[in-house]
Amino acid sequence: MVDGIIDFSNINVNIFTYLKVKVPGMQTDQEHQPIIVSGEAVRTIRLNRPSRLNAFTSELAARLTDAVRNADSDQACRAIILTGTGRAFCAGIDLEDLRAQRIDDLGRLIEGTYNPMMEVIGACTKPIVAAVNGVAAGGGCALALACDIVVAAENAQFVAAFGQLALLPDCGGTASFPRTMGLSRAMAFTLLDERLSATLAAQRGVIWKAVPNNEFAAEIERIAAQLAAGAAMAMAATKGALREGLKRDWADQLKHESIAQGALGRTKDHAEGLAAFLEKRRPRFVQTNST
Repeated sequence: MVDGIIDFSNINVNIFTYLKVKVPGMQTDQEHQPIIVSGEAVRTIRLNRPSRLNAFTSELAARLTDAVRNADSDQACRAIILTGTGRAFCAGIDLEDLRAQRIDDLGRLIEGTYNPMMEVIGACTKPIVAAVNGVAAGGGCALALACDIVVAAENAQFVAAFGQLALLPDCGGTASFPRTMGLSRAMAFTLLDERLSATLAAQRGVIWKAVPNNEFAAEIERIAAQLAAGAAMAMAATKGALREGLKRDWADQLKHESIAQGALGRTKDHAEGLAAFLEKRRPRFVQTNST
């Protein structure tokens, strides 16, 4: 690499070989849709390039950005599930796609395509659950760990995979890795490029939980249903406050909490939650995060 310019014709690292996953050579007709979006109250966004381990292309990134933005602005949507088709969650940026497009400046590509995607995910007011169904590598690993709740099947693995390409983590990985793992473990994770199993990731608090493969779908459905039934305004405020709490000083954060709590205390959902508590019943929250 010279002055940010990379010649991808000389790259001899095949990410799929590195991940030790056999990949079919044929695309299915369904894979002409790089993502599949379904559901209303629970919006499922499924990365859909299984023959390439759901690796990113510019088109997939743009469609994912739009899908998250649309879900966030749709009052009918109350929770988002992000997952992958097949045996992988996401293997990061597809090097074959970069070569085909003759991309010669990774920085410009990241700035124009992948940073906007991650900014939309980070700013989303709806809770996003990363349902990590298989390997999450490179930018795919960063994508998963940027979500609000990360649940992985026990067979899933997390791997940085940037060192093999002489690159640093992108898609927000330099922020999400140390925040979820701690600095020392993030250093080892990225510099050694070692795999982190879903079980170990859960034990270390990197993700919320690892679930047996045969229970994975049901657990994701349960979590999504609980989020969809939650108080949308309170969850949006909580998401924002927790993220800002990583940056604000103590006094500023206490002030923010008092202001936000005052606003939430005047909502219909708070009144309903209080009534339900006193009446010993489940609350029925109806407000959206824009009402």
